[in-house]
Amino acid sequence: MIWASLVLLAVFGVAPVPAQADYVRDELRINMRSGPGLQYRIVKLLRSGDQVARLTEQEDWVQVRSGEGEEGWVPAGYLSAAPPPSVALPRAQRRLKDAQARVKELDETLKAQSEAVRELETLRTQVEALQSENIRLSGSTRWKELAAGGAIVLVGMLIGALLAKTPRARSRRLKL
Repeated sequence: MIWASLVLLAVFGVAPVPAQADYVRDELRINMRSGPGLQYRIVKLLRSGDQVARLTEQEDWVQVRSGEGEEGWVPAGYLSAAPPPSVALPRAQRRLKDAQARVKELDETLKAQSEAVRELETLRTQVEALQSENIRLSGSTRWKELAAGGAIVLVGMLIGALLAKTPRARSRRLKL
């Protein structure tokens, strides 16, 4: 088959055209009747996606109450606990849109937090550098304090030595 298509393409220069895709609608209408059977009159027309409350069951029929409060009977095979695609798809699309917005919001938050973490790391590096500089500087000022104390002691000793060598005037003391 492929070879035949290639031969036709080579000979006539014509490529096969893919068929257009169409979908069958899920629109369904059922009659809600006044009793459990086809012989009873139609009370209301229910569409795919209408929500009803299940009241009782009798053979293949279910008594239901519509959203407007009307009661009637429908064939059991047309009811499902899960919403039909015509209802479920728009819900899923809304949830997807909300989730995509939330993901975008979380991405922006993550980006801001990543920038804050980088800034914190920079600040931490600066603090560590300042702490080491502070330790270095505090060690270098301690020698100045020690030298100043030593100089004061030395000056005191020199003054004491000088005072000891100077002659003192004899004091007149009365001896008893």
